Amino acid sequence: MNEETRKVKPYPEVPADMSVNITKNVFSNELLEKLYMHTRIDGKQPTRTNFFGWSSAVTGTSNAIFAFAVEAELKKTVAEELVTKGIFKQIPKLWTANIYLMSRNSFIPWHDDARHKFTCTAYLNKEWHSDLGGYFIYQDGEDKKALIPEYNMVVSFAPPIGHTCTITALNAPLRESLQIFVEEF
Repeated sequence: MNEETRKVKPYPEVPADMSVNITKNVFSNELLEKLYMHTRIDGKQPTRTNFFGWSSAVTGTSNAIFAFAVEAELKKTVAEELVTKGIFKQIPKLWTANIYLMSRNSFIPWHDDARHKFTCTAYLNKEWHSDLGGYFIYQDGEDKKALIPEYNMVVSFAPPIGHTCTITALNAPLRESLQIFVEEF
């Protein structure tokens, strides 16, 4: 490991008005089923992968992560349910929604999503346990806090907040999440 790899850039303390919000039981069963089926259409190809079009700062040496863009009608339903739960105050004007499937031995290195106005991650695996990895770890002042993915839980925040997704185990199923980046409300 070279000297530069060992140096980890510490993220600054999170200001008091910035926090990570955790909301459980966010989406309806009907929407969860539609999101599940979204990546299981015969022959459906990912919109992109971490090997093409992602910054190396956000992919590191990770194994494959497949991204599937969420179509307009499904995206609208996602936004409406996020407004209902109070995660969005209103439907955003400019935003993206992708379902990420993280393969075994994949991860996302520390980054802060600073180029976005708001970020959400919804966890879609019905079963996930701590030995499978894939934890969401975030900077909270001087502390780092970890969350295990939990079905139908949404983690949301207004960047910049340093965070990472830890490596998934070699026996892990695909780690499924809905990733939302808001550019303008």
